[in-house]
Amino acid sequence: FQYEGGVGTTSIVLEGIFELSSKMKQFPAKFDQQRLTKFVNYLSSKRQPTNIKSAYFLLRACQKLSDNQVITNNLKNFLKK
Repeated sequence: FQYEGGVGTTSIVLEGIFELSSKMKQFPAKFDQQRLTKFVNYLSSKRQPTNIKSAYFLLRACQKLSDNQVITNNLKNFLKK
């Protein structure tokens, strides 16, 4: 799941989704596990960024993914099933 601007734009979109989800205390209705997986797969395919700007945005996205309480809680619930 990539947006036209590459890693930087994708990272900013992902951050916006997570900011919204933290305010709502749930994922937005159209953002499901499948879409999250697509984001993670795209970002993990960019593990070796070619420039500093891409590295910066990749790290920001990874931090959002690892620090987000909504994801953590949803992942825990998913693993319990």
